[in-house]
Amino acid sequence: MLQEEKIELSGIEQAAYWWTNRLMYMTRYFALRYERKVGHISPDEVKFLSIFYNYTDKEWRDLYLKLIECIADDVNNHLPDPHFVGDENFSQDTTKGRHQRLNAELAKITGVQGFPDIRLADSSHKDEVIYTNMFGSSVWYKSCGTRQLETSYDPTYILSGNFEELNLYNDLIATLAYLDSHNSHDMELFRKTFCKAYKRQNFPTEDITKIKDLFNKCYHIANERGIVLGGFWNKTFFPTLLKYDWKGLSKDCINNGERYSGYYISRPEYLEKRIAEDDKSSAPINADEDVMGK
Repeated sequence: MLQEEKIELSGIEQAAYWWTNRLMYMTRYFALRYERKVGHISPDEVKFLSIFYNYTDKEWRDLYLKLIECIADDVNNHLPDPHFVGDENFSQDTTKGRHQRLNAELAKITGVQGFPDIRLADSSHKDEVIYTNMFGSSVWYKSCGTRQLETSYDPTYILSGNFEELNLYNDLIATLAYLDSHNSHDMELFRKTFCKAYKRQNFPTEDITKIKDLFNKCYHIANERGIVLGGFWNKTFFPTLLKYDWKGLSKDCINNGERYSGYYISRPEYLEKRIAEDDKSSAPINADEDVMGK
């Protein structure tokens, strides 16, 4: 079920993945400012947010794959400036006005004419420049030097296209959206409830350990994105979702999230008594069935 091998990326793929992650980060950064009215957000930043507001990882993966093609063309057609001293690989800057090629490519990918030109770094960081050739990409952090990007990456859905991971991640986000964000929650109880429900509905004959491994991986991604506070190894966690985090999810995901959260909230005592039992049933649940069985 879980593909654990690292994924090797070319220089062009590194750059495309770096930009995809940066665009995802900036979208949530602006969503936080917009939804919670924290700090200033300009009209162009609101337009940027509106373009990506309903994106899930499926749309971000599509964007990543299209950026690979665009950046490959940029690198292949790049002509060094004979008067330039320094790194003359193809580059784009996060500074406003210094990533026009990226803006043009995003306009083409999204179908948005006049793609907004904004600074692609948050207010607490200095700007960066990413240099790319066929063999690798490096980032110049204007505050502290240059770093070569890694060639090996953990296989997130955006890189791997693993639908099993995408489905569990989306159901997890939908479930977190139904939990009270003002109180802490029991990590182990939530994991066991969610994984048991997910297994019964999707993989009734699968080893529950594999489901838990996939849960941990997806939860870790949500934690890195700021959607939930507290690691999967902690005793407690706090959901910190924005509307943006679940807005693009399908109706089926939202329904699953409501049901899974209900199992966690309403059946803790029953779960604790059955926690050591293996689920022997091979029949998937339906919307009206008790996930624990009777």
